[in-house]
Amino acid sequence: MANKPKKHSKTSNNQDSVFVLKILLYLLLGMQWVWFVDALGNVVFLLPFGPALGLLFASHEHFSLDRKLDYTVLLLSGAVSFLLGVGFYFTV
Repeated sequence: MANKPKKHSKTSNNQDSVFVLKILLYLLLGMQWVWFVDALGNVVFLLPFGPALGLLFASHEHFSLDRKLDYTVLLLSGAVSFLLGVGFYFTV
């Protein structure tokens, strides 16, 4: 018998796009830091606003395997954006 190619359903394609959108959300959330700097540009206080919000969202994730991936994306994007100085700057 010849092997027939499997047909992909629309739900599989929909789940893939939701997964990519969710990973993008966690990537962007991980990059949101709030930097409080003085008039000379020295950092006075640093607040990881995005990673904290991302951890809150990821902790309510239904699937535990996806949760591990979400945590990994949050930690990596948070570390890279911290080293690059990405985020919102406020002068105090």
